[in-house]
Amino acid sequence: MQISVLNNHLKKVAFINNKIEKMLHYKNDQWHSYLSTGASTFDFTISKWSNGKIHEDAFLIDDSCHFAIKKHGKNYIYKIVNYDENDFEINVQCNSLDAELLRETVGTFTSTTAQSIEWYLQQMGLLTFTFVKVGINELSEKKLTLTFDNQEPKHDRLISLVNKFDGEFELETIIKADGTFDSYVLNLYHKNDDTHQGIGRERADIILYYGKNIQGVSVNSNKDSLYNAFYASGQDDNNNVIDITDLEFSSKNADGIEEFYTRKGSPLIYAPISANRYPNTSRINPQDIWTRFDNPSTEYKDANSLLGYMKKWIKEHAYPIYTYTVSMMSNIFKQKYDFTVGDTVTIHDRNFKDVLILKARVIELIESEDNPANNQVIFSNYKKIQNDFTAGVISQIQTGLNNQQPYVISVVTSNGTFFKNQRGSTTATASLRKGTSVVRASYAWKKGNTIVNDSDSLTVNGSDVLDTSVYAVIAYVDGQEVARTQVVFTNINDGISVVNTVRYYLLTNESTGITTDTIGWTTVQQVLTGEYTYLWIYDKTTYSNGSVVNSTPIIIAQKTIDKE
Repeated sequence: MQISVLNNHLKKVAFINNKIEKMLHYKNDQWHSYLSTGASTFDFTISKWSNGKIHEDAFLIDDSCHFAIKKHGKNYIYKIVNYDENDFEINVQCNSLDAELLRETVGTFTSTTAQSIEWYLQQMGLLTFTFVKVGINELSEKKLTLTFDNQEPKHDRLISLVNKFDGEFELETIIKADGTFDSYVLNLYHKNDDTHQGIGRERADIILYYGKNIQGVSVNSNKDSLYNAFYASGQDDNNNVIDITDLEFSSKNADGIEEFYTRKGSPLIYAPISANRYPNTSRINPQDIWTRFDNPSTEYKDANSLLGYMKKWIKEHAYPIYTYTVSMMSNIFKQKYDFTVGDTVTIHDRNFKDVLILKARVIELIESEDNPANNQVIFSNYKKIQNDFTAGVISQIQTGLNNQQPYVISVVTSNGTFFKNQRGSTTATASLRKGTSVVRASYAWKKGNTIVNDSDSLTVNGSDVLDTSVYAVIAYVDGQEVARTQVVFTNINDGISVVNTVRYYLLTNESTGITTDTIGWTTVQQVLTGEYTYLWIYDKTTYSNGSVVNSTPIIIAQKTIDKE
């Protein structure tokens, strides 16, 4: 992993890379990504010393710096929140969030009308921090009337707002073509449910098995919040009570059995499958099997909105809350699963009745390049699914999931993406996948806004890369853009640079035998005179590693002798 050191203006000033001998090195790194906060942290230690002395780049790092890395195909820029330096090391704790989001607060806020999430973001000043704009917005059509009663940090308010809209979010870092920072993009997604993935991907390519990458699974069932009949009401603008008595709704499960319903004339919504499986046997009347919950004071002002809320509520409470704890084997990262936060995977355990098949979502990732034994993947949002997994069914499911997957471009290179001293060349070749399937596509390579190649491969010469060069590769299917990614090529000098060069001059009558040890050399500019026949020069160059190199003295001027 390469870490770019940025100054307080987000300009690159140095690199940290354990694979390059002459660069600064790091240790004790821990990268931690969270689904719930839309943020990540990055902690590591920089070794100041190299080859028995302090590395000159160590003096470029202070508590105003930022650090840029690339993880799982995404760019991240980190701000230092805690800085600790001694004679030998610099320890930093960093956060991906903008300082304004982390530390500035926002006061109470009330809207008297239903508004979009972007309206709330603007009105409460949550997007006023530098370089942030809304990108993907799956919540754009939803409008709510909301009140926030407390003063709180902007990041906490952002989490609360997105939760009220039943969404989740991520902050994406956008990098310019020259590799420097451009902007942040706030992407808003529907919260993960039966019809929406949210952040991440449905990973049909990952099935985790007991004994292979799963140590074990434990299951807990809790019925403290189980209800199968629900009453709710609200008030319209004239303070009249509204309910769902005049509405009718029915929903069946995958087997065609009615699972939820309401009937005209009744203000309740029912979950009959739940009631039959978990009847309220404490009632005197054996026909009254329902466990009821009432909420007579909702915020809803019309019957249709109220019904939408009641459907969501009964689905969340009709069955026990199952808590699954999955113990992962330490080798899971060695199997090179490219987990990202939000990804949904399948877990398979035969030690349960009818075989336990779970869907689980990655909510946290902890990764370390220096200490890979500390890597962790943390799952939540467990959901038990049908366990009739024959080979044919699995194939069918995977085909269907493949069709739901986004297009993803993979790029391989013949000689890596790093050049040393602008030497050599490498060829980058792109391929397009959708799920586990390779897709035929056409490609375009762009540098900035200029198309430089229109095939799947691009050859880059080190001589063309001064610091970093960023190329975008775009994939097209049936003439439509379906995916794009960036490839960054970096030139690394060997760590030696010229400090200064001094030119020396010597006037003499000798045309041969002159060396740098000859007496009489001076740094003062010399010209030929009548006394001397030849003007010699050489250059003395001092490098950043302390070495000094003298060029070979040469004659640059000679007196012309007139013939009589």
